[in-house]
Amino acid sequence: MPEIGGFGSHHTTHEDGGSDEISLTGLTAPFHHETHEYGGSDEMNLAGYVEVLSCGEDTLLTQAQVRGQLILVSATATITLPSAWVGAVVTIYSKTAAAVMVDPNVDDRIVLDGVAGGGGKKITSASGAGDYVTLIADSTDGWTVIGRSGTWTMEG
Repeated sequence: MPEIGGFGSHHTTHEDGGSDEISLTGLTAPFHHETHEYGGSDEMNLAGYVEVLSCGEDTLLTQAQVRGQLILVSATATITLPSAWVGAVVTIYSKTAAAVMVDPNVDDRIVLDGVAGGGGKKITSASGAGDYVTLIADSTDGWTVIGRSGTWTMEG
């Protein structure tokens, strides 16, 4: 059976000619278990986890870091998002009373409180410890805030 991990999908063909294809986006190899029994049927137990990235300075996130990750910020910093693609999601959490800025790619917008900011306009926390924002890329045009705590403002 092929190695599970990374991005994309998993495909396996059974001795009886049947096949399965399962999307395992966001799961990594140590969390996959499978058994074959009864003529090639599968039983799979899949468990994922949230990856956590800690940073204390300006950080440019990669596409791999916006696949459900939690970004813990311990100082005033700008967290720059990669270009949006549908389904990307990330939570940015401030561990201290420091301003956290979330900066989209220059061609992307952030929708905050139902209002879309202009391309490349960032949002900023009110410097409260425990402030967080969860964003999802709901189109290739940018990101929408789907959860938050504290006050976040859009760049003018």
